Amino acid sequence: MKKIAFYLCFICVSYSQAMAQHAFNMTLLSEWDPDTLATTNSGREFNDIWGYTDCDGGEYAIIGSAAKVHFINVTDPANPVEVNSFEGGGVSTWRDMKTLGDRAYAVADAVPDGLMIFDLSALPDVVTKTYHSTQFFGEAHNIFIDEDNGRLYAVGTDQGTDMIILDIATNPDVPVLLANVTLPGGGSVHDVYVRDNIAYCSHGNQGYYIWDCTDATNPILMAGMATGGYNHSSWVSDDGQFAIFAEEVPLGMPLGIMDLSALAANEISISHTFKFPLLAPEHENNVPHNPFIRGQYAIVSYYHDGLQIFDLTNPQNPQQVAWYDSHPQNTAYSGYQGNWGVYPYLPSGNIIISDINEGLLVLSADNIIFDAVQPTLAPEITLITPDDPSFCAGESILLPVNTNGQSIQWYKDGQSLNNNSNPLEVTEAGNYYCEATTGHCTTTSATVNISLGDPIANIIVTGSLIICPGETILLQSEAMAESYQWILDGDIVVATNSELLTGIPGDYTLMTTIGNCSATSESITIEAKPFPDTSVDIVEELSFCPGESVQLTATGEGLTYSWYKDGELFSNEASITATAEGIYELVVSDAFCEHSSEPFEVIVFPETVPELAFDWTYLGVSPGLHYQWYYEGVPIPDATEQFFMPELDGNYSVELVDYNSCVVFSESIMVMVTHVNSLDENNGINLYPNPVDHILHIESLSNESIHNLMVTNIAGKLMDAPYHLRNTMTEINTVNWPQGIYLLKYEQDGEYFVRKIIKN
Repeated sequence: MKKIAFYLCFICVSYSQAMAQHAFNMTLLSEWDPDTLATTNSGREFNDIWGYTDCDGGEYAIIGSAAKVHFINVTDPANPVEVNSFEGGGVSTWRDMKTLGDRAYAVADAVPDGLMIFDLSALPDVVTKTYHSTQFFGEAHNIFIDEDNGRLYAVGTDQGTDMIILDIATNPDVPVLLANVTLPGGGSVHDVYVRDNIAYCSHGNQGYYIWDCTDATNPILMAGMATGGYNHSSWVSDDGQFAIFAEEVPLGMPLGIMDLSALAANEISISHTFKFPLLAPEHENNVPHNPFIRGQYAIVSYYHDGLQIFDLTNPQNPQQVAWYDSHPQNTAYSGYQGNWGVYPYLPSGNIIISDINEGLLVLSADNIIFDAVQPTLAPEITLITPDDPSFCAGESILLPVNTNGQSIQWYKDGQSLNNNSNPLEVTEAGNYYCEATTGHCTTTSATVNISLGDPIANIIVTGSLIICPGETILLQSEAMAESYQWILDGDIVVATNSELLTGIPGDYTLMTTIGNCSATSESITIEAKPFPDTSVDIVEELSFCPGESVQLTATGEGLTYSWYKDGELFSNEASITATAEGIYELVVSDAFCEHSSEPFEVIVFPETVPELAFDWTYLGVSPGLHYQWYYEGVPIPDATEQFFMPELDGNYSVELVDYNSCVVFSESIMVMVTHVNSLDENNGINLYPNPVDHILHIESLSNESIHNLMVTNIAGKLMDAPYHLRNTMTEINTVNWPQGIYLLKYEQDGEYFVRKIIKN
């Protein structure tokens, strides 16, 4: 095709109007430009950009900065959010990123970044780096991925060759070297576009050359030509009939249309060139950097004019239809600033660009309808569960799925099957599910449990098969079944689950059913045994006086006995002697059963303490059934009444039979039966103070001394108190006496007297 040069400028838009309007038919939706990122020595902050759409339709920008690769969520175009960022091997002006499936690949020039690989499958939550190595190269200027063949092409590397080709289809995280080739003629490659093993190479000053890399180790030149400038990069139309290329040097080079219609005959030609400088006619040296094609539109990044969109419906007559100048501060078309790269393939139609100084810009093209981009989305899949997911041995069952996925993969018990049929014919029991895959996106169906083969039927018993009266046995089955039927001595038992609690002796079997399949267990026999005899021989009464006991004797042979008192084990003998009160119980065991007797309550009568009293004439004791008085430890004949009048001085005590017929003995009491004058009639002494708290003073009112002094309580008990005798004056210390009435007996002038003392 004949080469035609074509130049257009906006003669209808004055220089001042162009300066005032840096956007046409485009709207800025958002901008992401952190102020904390590193820059190069020349002040450059950002470089290339790529995009990605996840399996749920979420959209992302992958942008390079001087030191990092950034992953930005732009699903909400007005609110870009950084998901992760990763540092490379240093600060670089050049980074390049591409994607394959759910992996992103990144390189950098002038720093030893090597190749980095990122896993995007967990977006929107996180991005992880799966590979970072300089195994194949340290530096690379650009990469491109032939998605249909799973090949990564790296150019401008530090390996002294022109192109490195890696296999990333076999394992996207483990690249394999296919070729490291030097192209004939010293074909150093600046950038490359690859489709179906055909590499469209921008060879810088050498021009534009196309190589067939089907045999990666032996690229074959298909066609090529010089283009007049430094051929920087290109993009091929969807139909493969032409490519658009950009030349970076010298300043002001136009975009070129390369005619590829005769490529099969090894011929290419430049059919058209064009440019639309925004600042024309005053400034015309705008520099295109990276061109892209989406349907009928070319979307091109410019160092000085930002983003421009051209309608290529007629490639011989491109029409400028929109622009956005991301760096309008540059009004002289000098230096390298502005829009580095663009990614125009988001399904939403939004366009993301990288500006060297302004960062990530999210734009919409107004009044432009791009050809739809069909993202790879997670497919839908529904496993149709059969009404009866079980069958008998020798049969099979079909599992169908409804899905819009490109392919399916069946799994049984978590292991993949060598079967992708739909429906799946199942002949083994297990847990089945299916994965549907479209591109790199996978959806997993629900899991269905298929019960296959005749059911099993077994009976599990924990413990003995012998039951005692009132006991039960739990019969269980571990068999998985739809229904269970227990059978006792040939008759159906009303129990339809995997457990049966029974206290009935006999022969038991279990029948299980799955679908139309059934199985019957082996029989087990439950035997009933009677309780052992818990008879107890009790000779004496269970109630007795303190110090006595009762004998409890169990009858029977070949038994084990356990006596309990108040719930605590007391003895393991057959016969016990109970001396303390309490609740006694006998537990008897034979080889099979254990039985408890009725409880025996043993009562020990409370101990009676006889209370003695002496009024200087009679001894008395608390009431009882029978009495026997003692003098100096010897029974007094006929002294068997409650009251007794002693005749001799000395120690007296009493034997009392209380109302429980228990015999108790009192303490002895010292009795003085010498004749005593009337109480308180002797005025021959003075007692003071009376009532008394501490010291009781006894003063003779005559010259007669006080003799045989003693004090008893009202019951006649002799008080052991310290006395201080001084002939006619005596003192008694009453500090330790309880409150009450006491009797003072003394002798004076050959006579005995009694005086009453009150102790406070």
